Amino acid sequence: MPTITINISELRGIDDESVKDLAELLKGRTDAKVDVTSGEIILNYEKGKKVPSKAYLRVLLRKFLHRA
Repeated sequence: MPTITINISELRGIDDESVKDLAELLKGRTDAKVDVTSGEIILNYEKGKKVPSKAYLRVLLRKFLHRA
């Protein structure tokens, strides 16, 4: 099962509600199972599903931070 880990420990001004919103955005846009821990978001993909590029994930993170 392919996974991608996003480190969110250094994001300033991000509270628990914002982390949940970010996890929902990533779940909707990437079609992955999302696990949230204290310092990271883990995207789990089923075998055979296409994993998005890191560049696409960066774009999603920038859009989220711009809206926040």
